[in-house]
Amino acid sequence: MNKLIFAIALGSMMLIAACTKQDCEMVDVNYGEYFTIKTCGKYIFPDNNFFEVKCLRNEFCPCNALCIWEGEMILVFSANMDGIAMDSMIGSSEKTNKIFVKEPYTIHFKNIQFEEACTNDNPSPKIFSASVLVSR
Repeated sequence: MNKLIFAIALGSMMLIAACTKQDCEMVDVNYGEYFTIKTCGKYIFPDNNFFEVKCLRNEFCPCNALCIWEGEMILVFSANMDGIAMDSMIGSSEKTNKIFVKEPYTIHFKNIQFEEACTNDNPSPKIFSASVLVSR
């Protein structure tokens, strides 16, 4: 019985480790130029400032729904900009403040791509990627 419990516990720990372990892509990027972000990407600027995408959340209005506001993509990230490390989030809507980590950095979004088309069966598909521009 103890061997069975041990085997189950060991298998569970291995499954958790496999699910949480991700090999994130490291990408060199430049300020003032659009680049594509994806979940688990780490984006490094020439001055060694960087941010890592934890999640691209779809908080847009579901397709075929009547909404007051179209919604936005939420970028959940970890960053280190000029020695300030933080975990935070920022929205893609132009109505959302675009200060990125600290002034003078700003971020803007375009070309949000979904994993699949929005349908009645999947009214809020996952976001695959987006183009961003970080300025200083």
